[in-house]
Amino acid sequence: MPSKRIDEGVTRHVLDVVSMEGGGVLVSRSSSALRPMTMKKSTLLNADIAYLVATLGHTDEITIADAGLPIPDHVQRIDLALTHGVPSFLDTVRVILTESQIEGVVMAEEFAKVSPDLYQALLELLAVEQQRCGKTFSIQTVSHEEFKVRTQSSKAVVRTGECTPYANVIFQAGVVF
Repeated sequence: MPSKRIDEGVTRHVLDVVSMEGGGVLVSRSSSALRPMTMKKSTLLNADIAYLVATLGHTDEITIADAGLPIPDHVQRIDLALTHGVPSFLDTVRVILTESQIEGVVMAEEFAKVSPDLYQALLELLAVEQQRCGKTFSIQTVSHEEFKVRTQSSKAVVRTGECTPYANVIFQAGVVF
């Protein structure tokens, strides 16, 4: 089947999308000159995150982090931080959830103790997402030290401008069927 080339924002990468039987989509990344932005209908505009979500396999993990979480050198860093609080942790989580199906969530135990308001807001956002997609997520808490070790196996860490302590989450990719 011939591939159809689509642009994902102004970037040096282009996504090749090939339709497959059963409604699946095969995505590959190729180098290209800068091209003008095409307007997407979905919420997510960041090309690196769009590519990340499109290439996640079942059970792959991504981390959404506050501005201070150490990011292992070998893990892809998608740095969105502009200044303190921009973009926020919750806004970033909300947008990523519009584009991806998750089945597992990992957070540090310290998040609930040190930043209970943001922790509760995240739980509420996850509850809305579970209702929207009709699936239940496993939610696991680990020590902050264990959380940092776990980020080493993330496919990428998305760094936000959030400056609330322990505002970090790992999402495990699920399937839409």
